[in-house]
Amino acid sequence: MQNCKIKFLLFLIFLPFLSLSQNSKYNPSYCIEITGYISENVDSLSADSLLIFFKQFSIKTNENNVEFSEWGNEILFKVMKNRPELFFNTLFHMSKEEQKSIEDEINSPINDGINMIKFHKELENCKLDQKTKQRALIFIDKSYKAFKKMIEEWEKKYNKKWEY
Repeated sequence: MQNCKIKFLLFLIFLPFLSLSQNSKYNPSYCIEITGYISENVDSLSADSLLIFFKQFSIKTNENNVEFSEWGNEILFKVMKNRPELFFNTLFHMSKEEQKSIEDEINSPINDGINMIKFHKELENCKLDQKTKQRALIFIDKSYKAFKKMIEEWEKKYNKKWEY
């Protein structure tokens, strides 16, 4: 019994270091490599490589590097648009905290040219199972509504219909 207590205490002492070493590999140059790989291989991504890409958003290694943040955000949308099944199935197997960091990125797109209304329609028709599809639609809802509001304001201001 005493031996088990000692092992448990040692485990508790070293647990933060295990977690830290896992995140320490996400240095800025590693994150740039990951993002470059994801960008070049969108059509052949595995869930594992996408998971590594997603993880860097929760660790926020390059959050002070504006160019990298923009690039990462663009690639995130590229994967979401081109591989929605892989994107959402991988995302929904992550922790709530990690999902929240991706949701924050989706809800603050860098590129105004991302047509969330069109994407919303595409997502409604994609091959996701119904439960995952509903979760995905809820996940992008804030960004979808913000884009829709922006379009409505533009149409009102210019008295024109927005062309998709």
